[in-house]
Amino acid sequence: MKKILRKLVAVVAVVAVAGSSITYMPKTASAENPIVQTTYTADPSPLVVGDTLYLYTTRDELREQKYDDWSYMNEWRCYSTKDMINFTDHGQIAHAQTFDKDGGQENWRAWAQHVVEMPVKDEDGNWVKKYYLFAPFNGTKIDVAVADNPWGPFEDATPGAYLIDGTWDAGNIDPAIFIEDHGNPDDYENYDVYLYWGNPYIRYCKLTNDMIDVDPDTNDDGEVTGEEAEIDPRFSRNDNKILGEVKPGLHSFQTYGDEGYASFGEPSQGKDSTGKFPIEPEGSEQKRCAFEEGPWVIKHDDGNPETDDYFFFFVGGRTPGETVEYSTGPTPIGPWTYQSLLMAREHGYSCIHPGIVEYKGHNYLFYLNEMLVGGTGSNRSVCVKEFEYDEDNLIVRETDEDKDAYMEQGIEDTTKGTSFFSVDPVDVLNPYLLNQAETICWQSNLGGATGGFNGTGRGVKTKAKEQCTEIDDVTGKEAFWKSAAMYGVVVCDIDNDDYIKVREVDFGANGAVSFKASIACGQGTPLEDPIVDDKGMEIFNPNADTVGGKLEVWVDYEDEDAKKLIGTIDVSDTGDTNAYKEFGFDINEPLTGKHDVYFIFSGEEDAKLFNFDTWQFQEKYVPPVATPTPVPAVSTVAPQPTATVTDNEAKTETVKLSKPKFKNIKSKKGKVTVTLSKVKKADGYQVCVSNKKKGKYKIVLKLKGSKTTGVIKSLKKKKIYYMKARAYANVNGKKVYSKYTSIKRVKVK
Repeated sequence: MKKILRKLVAVVAVVAVAGSSITYMPKTASAENPIVQTTYTADPSPLVVGDTLYLYTTRDELREQKYDDWSYMNEWRCYSTKDMINFTDHGQIAHAQTFDKDGGQENWRAWAQHVVEMPVKDEDGNWVKKYYLFAPFNGTKIDVAVADNPWGPFEDATPGAYLIDGTWDAGNIDPAIFIEDHGNPDDYENYDVYLYWGNPYIRYCKLTNDMIDVDPDTNDDGEVTGEEAEIDPRFSRNDNKILGEVKPGLHSFQTYGDEGYASFGEPSQGKDSTGKFPIEPEGSEQKRCAFEEGPWVIKHDDGNPETDDYFFFFVGGRTPGETVEYSTGPTPIGPWTYQSLLMAREHGYSCIHPGIVEYKGHNYLFYLNEMLVGGTGSNRSVCVKEFEYDEDNLIVRETDEDKDAYMEQGIEDTTKGTSFFSVDPVDVLNPYLLNQAETICWQSNLGGATGGFNGTGRGVKTKAKEQCTEIDDVTGKEAFWKSAAMYGVVVCDIDNDDYIKVREVDFGANGAVSFKASIACGQGTPLEDPIVDDKGMEIFNPNADTVGGKLEVWVDYEDEDAKKLIGTIDVSDTGDTNAYKEFGFDINEPLTGKHDVYFIFSGEEDAKLFNFDTWQFQEKYVPPVATPTPVPAVSTVAPQPTATVTDNEAKTETVKLSKPKFKNIKSKKGKVTVTLSKVKKADGYQVCVSNKKKGKYKIVLKLKGSKTTGVIKSLKKKKIYYMKARAYANVNGKKVYSKYTSIKRVKVK
């Protein structure tokens, strides 16, 4: 938004808009990158829970602290969205001190995290969903915290010990979790959980289903044999520590030489790139692949048994800078085949980091750059881009063939603090619900973002509404990191001409007739000991007092032909800068249709105006149209009861599937081709295998429709497996299964 925008608007204080009903359909709304502007964020990890996408990030604090180092990071944060363009700030969800087992220190280098949802059994044996935060410390250790909600509060899940312990040479950073449900998301008992991490090599292990220990039975055959029973020989004993003890179960993929190149790409530095694998002898076997760090594993099953379903994304360590690249494989632990370079760092930015998710039928790559004011390699900002898969279950190229990267970020104006558009909305924002003020598409200052103290430039900030002073049961410390989860988040640090924009706000056909907001304001008492940055600018202080001002509510402010001032609230002393009071105004003519809504703040220069908690519009009441009640005709014939059966009920009653038979099983070059007999009324088939005849069977092949032949690629050569299959029919949204076939013994050739 240009500086001149504010000057184009007459300063008018109104409490209502008179005239005709306000209806305007703006241009197609899109998300604006970077998607968080109130603080520096990095290392995105998305998680879908129901209809909500949660986005977890680290926080770069270096420019907001008086600290001399190249990286200052101590906390993890959470944001959420239902529409992909407006993100709600849930604040700090965990801090290094959530896990602080070794005493305090100022900078923990709390780097890239991953949060996942996992069903576990409670004390009564009931399945409940928990949320696990996996996080690294100082490049040497990885630990896990647990919460009942996606936004926390989180508590240490392994008190007194780190999940993965080690030294700097182990490269214990960037943990990523993949949960394999084997095509049965409701079969919690048989989930397999894998943890990946590392720089400059890739380590992995299988976790127990309580998420707080390593399961050495990596191939899940019920026995710990061979490599499973040994510690990883490429690392010292101290770098094979699990919960403080040297144990088997930690493994590493081959990342050097020809095998490493085939799996994870040849480095742009050439095949002579050496020196980062700690204990291998000098020579050609030491030449590293393109992998550097940041693993991320997902499954995208396209239903074709001939394509790989598992995707291994990673940060590539190339010249002149980091990249996002990916490989594919037939199982969560490979073997991996390198595919392509997806996204390069652009405009000289130093680093990048991926997080990938499918949400509401769309595929998203979250990444980072340095586009906020003050942005550097240690002060980054998270962005998002959509992508698609092709008919071979690979990622579609968006760029010309002469480009190395398959997609570009889309930055047109490289001025720091300038937004660039990315993904389209997948939903609308409902203004008639109670909305959080910290739900933001974009925020800045009408005079431009540049200015203010060192952190992110001008614009609003956020803080926990209250401070938690409870003592944490695990650490025995005051659990300040639980403040946002327990009390919520508010918008603060509001200066003159700051603004917040929310997009794709749908007022519907009835329209809005009033507005209310929860706001707190103090008396403007100056801070006794303000902290200043190296430029003499006062650093953001969440405890700063406020003086009052105005909140103007606009729609479509950036469109000169459509913008309208809906109303203004005069804010004065509410008793305390953290004592919230409801303010509001009426709208004379209903506001209908979709709009971008702007909250523009004005008041005294060089002062904090007020704190902003929630907002809500009131919808015009339209009474329902009465429907006349029909008068039944008089009949002289007594009605006879008639049984009615719906189509689904009829199908449920009549569908009884015969069990299929194995017509043919062939094994060649590690692949097993299976052909089943066709079952009448079947909608598909499931083929399951186990390492033991009476062991735990897992689905390894799904055939849909009339297809009865498929290829299994996830089995190991020279191994004996036991196989069975069943048919299913889709009935009323559920599957009806046949009995299993007789069990077949298969040796993989």
